Amino acid sequence: MSTKLPRFSVLVLLTLLFAIPAAAQKHRAVRKSPPEGQQITLTINGTVLDATTNAPVSSVEVRAGSKLSYSGADGKFRVKDVLGFGSVKVTFERSGYVLKTETITSGGTQDLTFRLTPTPTVRVRKTNDTTFDLDSESVKFGYVLTFGGYAEATFDEFCKADGSQVTLDRAQMKKITGPATKVAQSNCCENPELMKINVQLKTNETFDAVFKDSCFGYRVDLIGREHVSGNFAYIPFFDIAEVVFP
Repeated sequence: MSTKLPRFSVLVLLTLLFAIPAAAQKHRAVRKSPPEGQQITLTINGTVLDATTNAPVSSVEVRAGSKLSYSGADGKFRVKDVLGFGSVKVTFERSGYVLKTETITSGGTQDLTFRLTPTPTVRVRKTNDTTFDLDSESVKFGYVLTFGGYAEATFDEFCKADGSQVTLDRAQMKKITGPATKVAQSNCCENPELMKINVQLKTNETFDAVFKDSCFGYRVDLIGREHVSGNFAYIPFFDIAEVVFP
């Protein structure tokens, strides 16, 4: 019996024998291919400034590659030994400022200054006539819990004098006039510690309103990050003469 393979079968076999190593070599090449660009190692000694006032900006979250840092009261920060391939993206984020991204394409130790564009702020005037600005995005209403800790009011709910309840987004508000006064009852609830303020909307509608959270005995505070210091402030509405929204 002849042991010769048909000519067609021989061609198929040879094709498979050459194709398998080539495919394996291609797979290995794809798997081992290095990232694009030359590897760089970067250390940044940086300063973050307000683009309008040129003042240092504190509490800015700085991300460079996989490294994280925060600017201090003097606006300075440092990130060491950041690895990148071709370039490193550096992002700067804080309430009260527009998110900023910079791309750095060279390695080594660099002393750099970055300027952030401020966003509109909320002006607060206390009953002692001191004034300061809060980052608009950070402003919330909150209260101290009975057994300790601080809670943010889930909804900005108010009771109007006619008994209706209204939930207001702070973007709807133009001004809050205080200080808050204590009333024993409203058409929504009764409590000797109810807190009443005057609210003016951007539509210029003005009305007296009771904080719904005060129905449960909570003292409502205004919470927000002070724009200049970067610290969070907790101000009782009893101590606030006026809040002006942008």
